[in-house]
Amino acid sequence: MHTYSNFLSGFQQKMTMLHSLTWRHRKILPLLLFLMMIPVYYNSISAHFNTVYDNHWFFDSDGEFILNHFILNKTFTHNDHLLYHITARWSYIHADHLPLGKPTPLKIHKQLSAIAGAAGVALLFAIGLSLTGRILPSLLAALFTGGCAGYWFFAATIETYQSSLVFCILSLGFFIKVLQRQRLADYAGMGAAMGMAFLFRTDAVLLGTLALIALATTRRWIAGLVVCGGLFLIVGVAGYAALAHHYYNVPWHQIPAWANSHVNRPEYLQGQCGTLHNLTGAALGITALNHALYAILIPGVHATRNVGFLSTHAGIIALVIYILAAGTALLRCAWKSRQDRLVFCLLMAAVTWLVTRVFFYCWWDPKDPFLFAELSLPAWWLILIMSIGWKTATTPQPAAGSRWETISLALLTITVWTHNNINMIHPFRHL
Repeated sequence: MHTYSNFLSGFQQKMTMLHSLTWRHRKILPLLLFLMMIPVYYNSISAHFNTVYDNHWFFDSDGEFILNHFILNKTFTHNDHLLYHITARWSYIHADHLPLGKPTPLKIHKQLSAIAGAAGVALLFAIGLSLTGRILPSLLAALFTGGCAGYWFFAATIETYQSSLVFCILSLGFFIKVLQRQRLADYAGMGAAMGMAFLFRTDAVLLGTLALIALATTRRWIAGLVVCGGLFLIVGVAGYAALAHHYYNVPWHQIPAWANSHVNRPEYLQGQCGTLHNLTGAALGITALNHALYAILIPGVHATRNVGFLSTHAGIIALVIYILAAGTALLRCAWKSRQDRLVFCLLMAAVTWLVTRVFFYCWWDPKDPFLFAELSLPAWWLILIMSIGWKTATTPQPAAGSRWETISLALLTITVWTHNNINMIHPFRHL
């Protein structure tokens, strides 16, 4: 018993020293995490995976599609993720002047995903640290998200999601700062980050729910609306028009029609995507299941072509446990936040983030069990980080928490990484 007490005392002293170090150098730890995660994601799945057409059947992976269009210089899908394709082309052309090695389209696109995935994890760590003041739980919550099936898969393969998701996460960070400080500079940062997310994927317009919640909590809502909305219009809308005109030679008066040209795609014309007929009870149910479960733990690669596979797989047990744990955390936060405006607004942000994306992506395409689900992960991260605790203006010290809470979070993170490595990453290495 005496030895155990000494161990705990020594552990607490080390944590205190680490905490002091971090607050003096708190920009260093997220940077180190960013640099560590790049090779993890880049080397998780072979680059060859993105060159096989049949791999499209796994999670609706578009790596081969994007590469093929890049080589053939086809641009008919670029209007929906404009800056992603411009960044890839620019990096390929100027790779000789960048520390990227010998350029190939495959390598350039893989690097974009890995760098964006690493940046997202580092941002989540930094935001969590700012919100809770606790190093280890914030790190574990960020790594938990980085090990989720949707996040890990798309950070290790070629897709447009990760680049936009980085700026979605940054928008969430500025949103939290707005709630904490009510400074116009934070509104400006939120608007600019939303604009950047919109440039990478136009469906990032759903981030507008964050702006609405933030504006509803301040007496300076007019100034906040002008600053946040103005920066979004400048960076997002005006930036989109400038990029479309400069890089794609779209005449100024045709830019609105070009931006909406996805309505000419075959799946849209055939009534498969973007139709109210998709909003059925069954479709909403499977979409909600995708965003709540599939993006976090995938039961097995070879069963993913069947949207009903989860109900017969043992992985359902772990997923149900997670949902119960998340629900418990949500209720716990709601109880704590009865008189806490910050936490109530964070809960509202998490709920609206999930609900709007479930309805939007069900409207667009509810058939794929993995499609778009990764984009809901910041909401699950927010619920998880809130269960750890938070600082307020009157209590700026690190949030209180038990060591068992940290141990539970560590076990959850290890479980997610181990499970998804065995059931997803490892099988993909042999395809």
